[in-house]
Amino acid sequence: MSRTILTSVVAFGSLFLAGCPSVVAPEAILSGFWTVTPADPGDVGDIEYEVLFNDDGELVELTGTRSDGATVTLTIRNATTTLNGSAVAIVIPTDTGSVTFEGTLSDDTNSMEGSTTRDIDLGDIEAVLPGGDLTLERVAPIDPCDNVTCDPGESCDDGVCVPDDPCADITCDPGETCDDGTCVPDDQ
Repeated sequence: MSRTILTSVVAFGSLFLAGCPSVVAPEAILSGFWTVTPADPGDVGDIEYEVLFNDDGELVELTGTRSDGATVTLTIRNATTTLNGSAVAIVIPTDTGSVTFEGTLSDDTNSMEGSTTRDIDLGDIEAVLPGGDLTLERVAPIDPCDNVTCDPGESCDDGVCVPDDPCADITCDPGETCDDGTCVPDDQ
């Protein structure tokens, strides 16, 4: 397994998103499974990666699966997640420093793109090493209407309640047109 890609994937422990125009809890944005794709697939060979964010938006798990089905799952502890608009920062502390992912969350919140770095502190030696570019995609994309409850006579459209079309189920006679749920002569 490539140390670069593992470092890059482990970097997803701290997501930075604060100062959103409307306050959105990290768990509403990040919870669930995400696939991880490196910009250079040669970095990981035949291994596919997936990460899990818990309901609080914290990165808690990294799973690597080889093409032969062998799987390794790592539990991630003490990662921090922060969101700032669409800016994403994830920091995972390690014994010798930290791994950081910085990137951008898509408008539909179903993908993230960015890069990783690894900060190393060995006492007298400190370094920041590049990790690599990554794309994360939600395994089950979020439906913007999932958490929206509309009033009677309204339907959710792309996360917003809009009035139902009162003429949707009405068929008028020839020479009539539906107007606000009622058939009226065309000349009105």
